[in-house]
Amino acid sequence: SASLRQELEARQRELEEVKKKLVERESVDEERQADYQRKVEVLTTRMNQEDERQQREDAIKKAKEEENNERLSTAWQRHEQDVSETIQEIAKKDGIEKGDYPYPGKPDNALLIGDLYTIFDAKSPKNPEDLKNFPNYLKAQAEGMKKYCQKEKVRNIAFFVVPSSTIESLDTFMYQLASYTVYIITPEALLPILQMLKYLEAYDFTDQL
Repeated sequence: SASLRQELEARQRELEEVKKKLVERESVDEERQADYQRKVEVLTTRMNQEDERQQREDAIKKAKEEENNERLSTAWQRHEQDVSETIQEIAKKDGIEKGDYPYPGKPDNALLIGDLYTIFDAKSPKNPEDLKNFPNYLKAQAEGMKKYCQKEKVRNIAFFVVPSSTIESLDTFMYQLASYTVYIITPEALLPILQMLKYLEAYDFTDQL
């Protein structure tokens, strides 16, 4: 009948309307999902970039720390080498002999001035950034110099050559021990001290004549 057909057509229109709304909703949902996915990707990219940046910063920091630790751990070796090279250069220019040290346990830098060997021993803290124990270390080392300074052909005055940067941590620059004396000097003092010793030996020799 006509009324039944009209009702059927009305139901079909409603169904079409429902389908249309469903398609529209699915389209919106897909767009939302796509937008969400884009935001997730952007966030993930930023997080990855931040992780990479942090990793780079950590790697740079670690490399700098390792480089600094290496520099600190070899500072005493560089100081010893610099002192030795400076002494050799001065001795060569001023005609000072290194001589053939006659006793076992040869010190690093022993120069023959006159008839006596004068010892210049390079001393440096293991860690140049930590100087609190350096004075005690020098005192102990000075006490240990008796194995050299009490020898017959060794001068009873010895010198510890320390880095200039350590001077402010020291409260004494001379250790007066029973039969010998140890002075604390910097590399800058090597030239005038060597020249003075050479002059004194020459003066003593002239006086003896």
